[in-house]
Amino acid sequence: MIQHYFPDKDELFLIVVKFIRGQFQQLAVDAMMKEKNPIAIMEAYVRSTFTWLKDYNKHARVWTFFLYTCAIDETYRKMHLQLTEMGQARIAEILQAGIDANVFKTSIATPLLAKHIQKIITGGLFEVATESGLSSIGKVENETWDLCRSLLVEPAG
Repeated sequence: MIQHYFPDKDELFLIVVKFIRGQFQQLAVDAMMKEKNPIAIMEAYVRSTFTWLKDYNKHARVWTFFLYTCAIDETYRKMHLQLTEMGQARIAEILQAGIDANVFKTSIATPLLAKHIQKIITGGLFEVATESGLSSIGKVENETWDLCRSLLVEPAG
């Protein structure tokens, strides 16, 4: 029956990927909306990735396959780049709010710091999804947040 509505498998795959990404983004937005200050908003953003991984583990498996597909198909790679840039922009907005509120103190340029934070989150996601498994999710989530938080304040001395 699916073949009747989606004779092109790539079209079906794109719809699934967009659905998963939309659900992931909504989870992040919902978590951030519950918070008031920039540090709590950033923490909610980081931790929402692990909530998604825990609550939608099968989606994470599909997402891993999507990323593999990005490596071999230019169309998917371009789509992923747009999604990556959207994520970095969201992180940059949180960072700027924290800098403006004098909560975050860093000499790293906001766009670069946003990119680094996104890489750290992605690394934590892949550690759980492909290496250590869900049994380590709490530990990896805390390590990921601790590392991200450490970038938001200049070290003393």
